Amino acid sequence: VAIAAAVGLGAAGTWWFTRSPKPTPASVPLTRLTSDSGLTFQPALSPDGQLLAYASDRSGDGNLDIWVQQVGGGQPIRLTRDPADEHAPAFSPDGRSIAFRSERAGGGIYVVPALGGDPRLIAERGRRPRFSPDGNEIAYFVGDSFFYAQTYIAASTGGQPRPFQGDFTVASHPVWSPDGKRLLFYGRRERPSAISDWWVAPLNGGPAVQTGVVAALGKRGLRGTPEVWRRDGNFVLFSAQTGDARNIWRIPISPDTGKVAGEPERVTSGAGREDFPSLAAGHRMAFSSLNSQVDVWALPVDADSGKVTGDLHRLTNDVAADTRPSISHDGKKLVFLSDRSGNNDVWLKNLETGKETALTATTAPEIRVRISGDGSQVVYNQAVP
Repeated sequence: VAIAAAVGLGAAGTWWFTRSPKPTPASVPLTRLTSDSGLTFQPALSPDGQLLAYASDRSGDGNLDIWVQQVGGGQPIRLTRDPADEHAPAFSPDGRSIAFRSERAGGGIYVVPALGGDPRLIAERGRRPRFSPDGNEIAYFVGDSFFYAQTYIAASTGGQPRPFQGDFTVASHPVWSPDGKRLLFYGRRERPSAISDWWVAPLNGGPAVQTGVVAALGKRGLRGTPEVWRRDGNFVLFSAQTGDARNIWRIPISPDTGKVAGEPERVTSGAGREDFPSLAAGHRMAFSSLNSQVDVWALPVDADSGKVTGDLHRLTNDVAADTRPSISHDGKKLVFLSDRSGNNDVWLKNLETGKETALTATTAPEIRVRISGDGSQVVYNQAVP
């Protein structure tokens, strides 16, 4: 039996970012830029704020492509047409090119002209590209951001990439400093006792500085990875979960010391999932506002021929996100992750009786789960600071 997740609606909006030390997002007007019935998310604003790129399945072909449109209106332009998903766009500083992640041929970073053209491969296996402030290089990471990841830097025209801070077991989600001389990243060193944190390191190979952001966020019950370092160097934007909502937050990091310099502050206050902030000139911010219902589904197939033998049917049905399903060999027990209690816990469902039981109830989220073939044991991973 094959299990899949159903994803709901998405949209992108804009918010005017203020210089106020305590922003009041409820009083700031929002402008909705897309209104698709499917998934449209991961917005990227051009540096001048005139163009918006994003990933969307609006074509109806069943996959995500990169699209671009004028912020002021007009028809969107479809930039990619590969059957594989393409997402995570990022504009070059001159606004002429867009880097993105494609799942084609094992995945990698590609660059395409902002108004259309042929994509070219920049880095195999790369994820979440970010152009340097001068546009000459692209930082990205390879691997799993929780367990093993390495950050690399490649020329924006292609060529052999070079590893960055190779002594980290995890070095992911790189963000350029406004002056282009350092990278901020989420990382963990190669020591069993090392804790995860945000780190700042110079491009010349000097030592990385532990920012202390994870501890500051932990006091508020927040977790997040860096997304945007503001051009004035005062704040870094990220998204974080609080209760049933996910919002955009900011935290000050000293441009001189690389250390956290204050408390996290909420920037948006919607009741859904607000994610993927992107800044442009004039402190204008775009972000995704997602409303979704993620459930576990079953599709019967013939294991020998690989052909579908019946209809798709839902195994879970609630307002929480039910993900990472694993089923016993006899098809009678299902385990999955669900955030219905506030963060991801392991749940067991008896598919004969329909009864659902929480197997864990922890403050730290579980992130992967598997059930043994005979259904007698469950193994899972837990995210720890």
